[in-house]
Amino acid sequence: MKKEFNKLVRDKISEIIEENDEYSLTRTLNDKEYEKALYDKLLVTNPWDDENTRTRRHLLATSVILLSQGIPILHAGQEFLRTKGGDENSYKSSDKVNHMDWSRRVEKADCVDYVAGLIKLRKANKLFHLPTVKSIKKHMNILKADYQIIVYQVEDDNYLYYVIFNGQQNSIDFQVDCGDYEILLNDCQVLTIPEKEKLSNIKVPWLSTTIIRKAK
Repeated sequence: MKKEFNKLVRDKISEIIEENDEYSLTRTLNDKEYEKALYDKLLVTNPWDDENTRTRRHLLATSVILLSQGIPILHAGQEFLRTKGGDENSYKSSDKVNHMDWSRRVEKADCVDYVAGLIKLRKANKLFHLPTVKSIKKHMNILKADYQIIVYQVEDDNYLYYVIFNGQQNSIDFQVDCGDYEILLNDCQVLTIPEKEKLSNIKVPWLSTTIIRKAK
């Protein structure tokens, strides 16, 4: 069993924050709110957030899924912050609750573009979908995972990547190896033409993900 697990990580591990009626950002046994769509969950857990803050939280959580090893699972409509009006058990609900609100897709077009860009970035870089535990241990190193901040490196013979998730409501600075970098993702935008900068320190905006890459 262990040998099989180590051999095929991407076929054995799923990454998820939202799925139909079953899961969202957090799940507790005695909390019916766990069954809500992520957007609806955030309305309950953080009612004081304005729409911009709620959107940034949502995109940050989706970024973690799409930049994790294993199989990322996206709920239909997650890319445009789908809502079911707070219904926590919608499998038995009407089409009024479960329909796809395509006007929301237009309203949240920037979010859709961001998720599409993340998917494209993941597919284009094999380091973001390594096939085995052995390859993950070889190529990936977690540098920080506390105080609402996660930072990891992935690298091969050609590139070194820093991936930084900032869950704080203020920008942070993170020290990196000095060098010439390409900024691939920053402040809720996937950059189709990477920005080039010489860096020894990277500023990561609030509730967002940053990816930088340095050629070896």
